[in-house]
Amino acid sequence: MTLGAILWVIAGLLIIASVVAVGVLCSPCRVSAEFDTDTKPVFRFKMAVFGGLLPVVSTTDKRPKDSARKRKRRAASRSRKSTGQNIAVYAPRMLRNGPRLISGIVAGVTFEALDADISFGLPDPADTGMIYGALTPVARLVGSAEHSHISLHPDFNDSTFNGRGRIAARFTPASLIPPLLSFGWMVFVSPRLSGRIR
Repeated sequence: MTLGAILWVIAGLLIIASVVAVGVLCSPCRVSAEFDTDTKPVFRFKMAVFGGLLPVVSTTDKRPKDSARKRKRRAASRSRKSTGQNIAVYAPRMLRNGPRLISGIVAGVTFEALDADISFGLPDPADTGMIYGALTPVARLVGSAEHSHISLHPDFNDSTFNGRGRIAARFTPASLIPPLLSFGWMVFVSPRLSGRIR
């Protein structure tokens, strides 16, 4: 095979990959997720592209092997300190820009079913109140739609997270890019450009 033919094959593969990527970004996707803190596994997720015709992600009830768990535990213990430092640096901006990100995502998503009953509490009651105040307007907006119900119960005494929920939604991936880019810019890029985070 000549060099020219190889280049044509590579170019064709790149064109096909680009068409498929654009098709996935611009075609409707369907997702469904369930969680229940009283069952195992706690979280189940399914996703299908091209309007739900082609499943691409589906979690199973299989539990990870012990060796994989141990590797994850060791990696988590090694990175816990650096991760904690990163969260401490970016947390205030993430909290301030989180509601805008959620609102932008909600605006681009059509919810077919949404049901949640969540009780949560952080170590600092002030943080619990801040999160509850930020999420309440979004929860009321989303919960007011048909086939939707959201209940949030803040716990100012204990650090906890309990609840259950189910969501089924349809969206176009391209519509989520602007709010995600805006959130990333405001949280990670803008502080570095202004010299506030070194």
